[in-house]
Amino acid sequence: MTTELTLDLFSPLVGQPFALDGAPEGPGLELVEATALPAQPAAPRHTPFSLVFRAADATGLAQGMARLHHARLGPVELFLVPVGQDAAGRYFQALFN
Repeated sequence: MTTELTLDLFSPLVGQPFALDGAPEGPGLELVEATALPAQPAAPRHTPFSLVFRAADATGLAQGMARLHHARLGPVELFLVPVGQDAAGRYFQALFN
């Protein structure tokens, strides 16, 4: 993917599904949050942001690089960090700063 990953790119996708590479028909992730973060002086990125995905427990996803697929974006590789769990699933965050 050659498109720059920005908050504006992901914000309209909140609530939409992302498939995990290698399991296009299996349980995937849902983008549940796209949030701007405070800008850092002299940072190269204009708007730092955070993405939070919810995954079903059955995904077996752990911290690390994950290749996700979205119908509009195509494939995108993100470093995901587990940040919580509740009855709805496990939550993973990707930070862009």
